[in-house]
Amino acid sequence: MRILAVMIIMSSLVVANPFVIDVKEPDYKKMERCLREIDVEFMTRWYYLENHGYVGFDEFCGRIGTSKRFKLVEEGKDPIAQLEKIGEGGENCIVTYSSINANYPIFVRSLIKGLKACGFNGYIWYRIGGYPHANEKDIQYAGVPYTFKVAMMQEAHQMGFDRILWLDSAMIPLQDLSHYFGRIRNEGAYFWGIPMPQDNWRYIFPIARESIKDLTSVDVMEGTTVMGAIFGLDFKAAQCHRFLEVYYKLVEDGYPFLSCMPEEFVLGAILNMPEFKEWDPKNRWEDILPLRCSHPNLDSVEEIEKSRELQYPFHHRCMRNIMEGWDAS
Repeated sequence: MRILAVMIIMSSLVVANPFVIDVKEPDYKKMERCLREIDVEFMTRWYYLENHGYVGFDEFCGRIGTSKRFKLVEEGKDPIAQLEKIGEGGENCIVTYSSINANYPIFVRSLIKGLKACGFNGYIWYRIGGYPHANEKDIQYAGVPYTFKVAMMQEAHQMGFDRILWLDSAMIPLQDLSHYFGRIRNEGAYFWGIPMPQDNWRYIFPIARESIKDLTSVDVMEGTTVMGAIFGLDFKAAQCHRFLEVYYKLVEDGYPFLSCMPEEFVLGAILNMPEFKEWDPKNRWEDILPLRCSHPNLDSVEEIEKSRELQYPFHHRCMRNIMEGWDAS
C-alpha cells in the first residue's frame, strides 16, 4: 500500500499543475488561503536531490514559493490599483506590482519617484496588493512563480496601451527611458539577454528543463536566459500574440517554473525558439548593462548617485532595506 501511495503521488506531481488554485474571481482572501495551501516545501524536497550540486534548498524553495507568501489584502483597506500620469503623459506605459508584504509597497512609491525625477513622460499602471486579472487564467495560475509580471502587462494593454515595459519595484530609474521604448517600438520587444553560465544546471530542476523542452523544443542549457527585472512588449507586433500563446502554455503546465529563476528560464526559452529569432536576446549582449546592483549593506542614496555617475540607466536596490533620504512611507 505504501508503494502504491508513492506511485499515486508521483503520478499527480507529474500530471497536474502543482500551482493551480481553485479560484476564478478576484476574491483576494480566498486566493490567499488557496496560495498558502500550495505545498512548496514538499514539492521542492521531492525534486531536490542531496549532493546533486544544486544551489541551496532555501533558494529554490524561496523563489518557487514567492506567490505562496503573498499578502494580497489588509483588513479595512482596499488594495491599490492605479494608473498614474507621469510628466506629460503619452502612449508609453510602465507596469509594476507588489504584494503588501514587507517593504514592497514603499519600493513601488520610490520607483514612481524615480520615474518623475528622470523625466519620464508616460503612464505607470501599478498594483499594491490585490492581483492582476486580465483573464481568469491569471487568477487560477497566480501560484505559478512571477506570472504577475505578464499579467500586469496584459491589464495595461486592456486599458489601451500597446508599448509596455515591466520594471521590478526594486528598480530605480536614473536616465531617460526613451531608449527602451524605442527598442520596443522598432523591434517589437525589449529583452536583455544573459549568456548562460556553465553551471546554470544548478539553478533548475530536471523536470523544469524537460517540461520547457517538451513545450518549446528548446534546451534552456543551450540558449540564452533573460533578465526578469526589465522587459517590454509591443502588443501591436506581429509576434506578440504568438509569444503570449506559448507563454501561457508554459504557465498552464506549471513545471517549467520549478527553478531559482522561474520567469527568466521560461522567457529565455521562448525567445530561443526559431520563430522569435528577431527578438533573440543575444543581440543585447553589446547593449549597456541596464542596471547596477548594490550590496545589501550598501543600499543608500550615495550608492544611487554612484550608479548615476557610472551612467547606469537603473540602480537595482536590495529588496530588504529602506533607504533613509530616499524612501517615504
